[in-house]
Amino acid sequence: MRVLNEKELKRVSGAGAFDAAFNKASDIYSRVILPFKFGEWIGHTISKLAG
Repeated sequence: MRVLNEKELKRVSGAGAFDAAFNKASDIYSRVILPFKFGEWIGHTISKLAG
């Protein structure tokens, strides 16, 4: 395995940091925002049915 030079290293670690941030954001989205939206939708539906 060859040693990466500094410029390549920055590019690789930058991409890794971006991937990590993106994964974190999508994780938060799927755990928090989607259930919240779904719960909101359920609430609207129930209140419409209830009248």
